[in-house]
Amino acid sequence: MKPIFVCLALASLSPIMAQETGQKNSFEFTTFRFEQNSQTRYHVPEPKFVTGLIYERAISRLSWTNGLEYGVNSFKDEAFLITCQPQGKVHFKEFSAFSGLKFTFGPKEISKLKFFLESRIYYAYIYSKGAFNGGFGGTPFARQQSDYAVGGQVRTGIMVQLIPRVYLSVASAFRCGYASSKIDAGDYEPRFEWSSTLGQIGFGIRF
Repeated sequence: MKPIFVCLALASLSPIMAQETGQKNSFEFTTFRFEQNSQTRYHVPEPKFVTGLIYERAISRLSWTNGLEYGVNSFKDEAFLITCQPQGKVHFKEFSAFSGLKFTFGPKEISKLKFFLESRIYYAYIYSKGAFNGGFGGTPFARQQSDYAVGGQVRTGIMVQLIPRVYLSVASAFRCGYASSKIDAGDYEPRFEWSSTLGQIGFGIRF
């Protein structure tokens, strides 16, 4: 539970710092990402619809970011070009809360295009459930997994102004951390958790 209190503490500090500098705010809505993660058997990148809301308070080029994400997805979990291994369909549910620092930069000649680099801490609950065919000559089986994870994430990407105050964000990211993980009816055990986001799309509004 400690990461939740850290996120809340950072969230409470950011409005104070922003008020002192008189800078701008923004909300960003994330919708889609292309991702691979440690919860699947074969770690194959899959398209996922994840709804997120990020609140940002800018202090010059440095910003405090705080956000929530939630998604429910279903996709095939199978080895690429290897049909003899167990394959199946997985139902995936996840929730995450995060807080971080974001540095924005870019050429002055192109004011509508900005690059960013962001570092976050996160707390996540991830649940997956799948049915597999057992592979070549194997017995079909079901598998479910629950993870409670904490860790760090690094994001980088670009922001493009579409119209005044509205922008498009395209980002990639990598996160890793510690997870308390339970597989099927077993006990919770410590495990390394990671995910690699190859592409994520978001839309933001500044005010």
